[in-house]
Amino acid sequence: EWIKGIELEFKNMHKRKVWKLIKRKDMKESRKPMGCKWVLKHKRDGRYRARLVGKGFTQIPGVDFTESFAPVVHDITIKLLLIIFQQHPEWTLKYLDVSTAFLYGKLTDPLYMEIPPGFFQYSIEGKGLKPSGDYVLSLEKTIYGVVQAARAFNDEFNQVMIKELKFTRSAADPCIYYRCDKDGIVIFAVYVDDGITCGVGPGVAKVFKRLKDFFDFTEGEADGYTGCSFVPHKDGIIIHQKEIYKGIAKEHKSKVKKYTTPAIPGQILEKAEELLSEDNMKKYRSGVGKALYLVKISRPDLANATRELSKFMDKASDDHMIALERITDYILSTQSRGVMIKRSKPGPLRIIGYADSNFASDKSNR
Repeated sequence: EWIKGIELEFKNMHKRKVWKLIKRKDMKESRKPMGCKWVLKHKRDGRYRARLVGKGFTQIPGVDFTESFAPVVHDITIKLLLIIFQQHPEWTLKYLDVSTAFLYGKLTDPLYMEIPPGFFQYSIEGKGLKPSGDYVLSLEKTIYGVVQAARAFNDEFNQVMIKELKFTRSAADPCIYYRCDKDGIVIFAVYVDDGITCGVGPGVAKVFKRLKDFFDFTEGEADGYTGCSFVPHKDGIIIHQKEIYKGIAKEHKSKVKKYTTPAIPGQILEKAEELLSEDNMKKYRSGVGKALYLVKISRPDLANATRELSKFMDKASDDHMIALERITDYILSTQSRGVMIKRSKPGPLRIIGYADSNFASDKSNR
């Protein structure tokens, strides 16, 4: 099964024209080619996926790449998209997942890679050639592991959306595209190679049909994004983060205690002289990081308690670890909670912002 996965990956590389096979002596640049390796994964749907990954950590800034940043849609934007969708019962909400997305990005700087294992046995370009030849691969497109891969794909996707599909890119969030024509309104949000689209049914169908001219992708009814799930409710949609809960439960060894609040009311955490060991400090940072991600997406009820713990990421003590364990117990005993995107009455949308900056409660540094 793994061999089939490797052959499929090589076919995808050939289809996308990812590289050219050249003699090592024909390299234009006199530097060491990047290494690569196979990453094998047995997917939940039963597939044996083999992915060829470049060793991008050996790339030289300013030589092998210049820019590597790629934007991703903000979680608040996704929530606003769901709010707009809720106000239009006739709209559809669909997802799009681009297959082997990073093989579409064009390289602007010369980049060479060593011959991957299995190339002469299973790739279209390598069959019939003697492995003894001193070959390298000159990359024309990005592959997974290359530093600028996400940026290159984002540039390619952006060009298609604007030039070919005539979408407008949002000035508020560069990962939102929108279009309004005779087929109706279509709003498209993209997170690397995942997309969420909402709009009038015929308009969405037309966009997906056109996108197939440029990308291979899977599609379906949107039931979540980037580790979050959308749970239908009679009053709207609830955003849950079930996968995060599973990870926390797996690491939490002790019996879960039930608390009514994530922290002790009125408790003030102070600096301590005796800090946690390095191993426990890593566990502390990891636990606070997971809690912060929950706060960001679906659990604002954890915000105050988590904010206090985040002040001590480099100087946590046993007291802070105990406070983290309480938050963890609270999270695991309230897994059914999430953020409700409530269905409102049809009408004009108003976005209202609030700010509440309060330093008076910071007794240690106010």
